[in-house]
Amino acid sequence: MCSLPLKEKALSDSRRTSIAEAEPKIQALLKEGKPNGAIRAAEEVLQHMKDEDLTSMLTDQYANLARLNLHAQDKEKAEEYANLALDLLGNLGFLGTDYEDQWDMEKLLAVLGERGIYAH
Repeated sequence: MCSLPLKEKALSDSRRTSIAEAEPKIQALLKEGKPNGAIRAAEEVLQHMKDEDLTSMLTDQYANLARLNLHAQDKEKAEEYANLALDLLGNLGFLGTDYEDQWDMEKLLAVLGERGIYAH
């Protein structure tokens, strides 16, 4: 059982529900031609993941945000999110020791393919 106080547990449950229910909302925003709305929703999910200390989910979320920003024609922001994903993967040891010169956004997104909850 969770040992958090009732108010904190309710807030945590709310954040985790928001994370779990995000995909169809973000997909709908994309289908409606609202990529910036999809990005804002995905950034909210990212913050919830950080608040819940769900580090294992951050890499995919960063990659999803990179894809969404590419879709919105913002390559600079897309590269920022891709670099956050690469930094996290590198710090966790998944990319080897000299990954900075071997990885970029295109390679990251190609390797991850359609993995992640907002791939379109």
